[in-house]
Amino acid sequence: MATKTIKKTVYFYKTIPDYSLFSNKIDDPSMLQSMFRKCFPQLGEYRSKDMKIGIEIISSDEKHLFGRFLKEDEPKDEFLKLKVINNDNKEDLNQNVIFEYFSFFYIDINKCITSIISSIHSGKFTKMINQFLLQENFHIGFIPYSITSLDDALKKFKKVKGIEYVCNPSTSKETFRSLNQYQETESAEADKVTISVKFKHTGPQFINDLNKIESERGKYLKYKISGESDDGTEQFFDILSKTFYRSAPIEIQGNPEENINFIKRKFQQEIELLYKEINS
Repeated sequence: MATKTIKKTVYFYKTIPDYSLFSNKIDDPSMLQSMFRKCFPQLGEYRSKDMKIGIEIISSDEKHLFGRFLKEDEPKDEFLKLKVINNDNKEDLNQNVIFEYFSFFYIDINKCITSIISSIHSGKFTKMINQFLLQENFHIGFIPYSITSLDDALKKFKKVKGIEYVCNPSTSKETFRSLNQYQETESAEADKVTISVKFKHTGPQFINDLNKIESERGKYLKYKISGESDDGTEQFFDILSKTFYRSAPIEIQGNPEENINFIKRKFQQEIELLYKEINS
């Protein structure tokens, strides 16, 4: 059976205990260890009282917490998990096994970094885990990694491949009307316009144009740059939120359940790369 490579976006968060809920302040890793030992004392699945969400702990020790997060599948009234699906159209997939839901997390306790790969079906992990922590009066702040300087952000790209932006409602109306086939106001009224552009190459003036975008940020809901890093990994930078993301190619052969350790190692590698970047 052929190996299937799946590219998923990896989201990184600084992982900070909320001290306002505690009388004693101790260092972050020790606090995280204490929280997780109390809330997730053993491996396995933990469900909310209403049975709507769940956290499954696959492995843990004093250095890490690794697992997946689950949300009730309302149409089927069951939890979404990593599933194997038989697919007869082998021309499309070149194999008969695919990921249906792909929602994993890895918390590096010593580095205070959380990394997440999620599915649109799985819900928001940071809210889910805090729902469990609050049962013990704990709370963690998950802060996306950001880059304040546009210059510093672009240095992380070996090659800029494109941009994608979403106009706000008022700007969308004007952008939509500027299209030749929609000049009549009675034809249609746009609420949101998304523009995606792929570049053949970018020149020295490119950063000046991006700086103009920052000064006109009121026109946009999102403005994302995509490209490749030095190691060939696809990555993204959102100019407006200053948030940095990477994509991680996941190679799966056979049953995805048999590749859990590979997925775990991939998280560890991605966190190590980020840690080196932010401390270099």
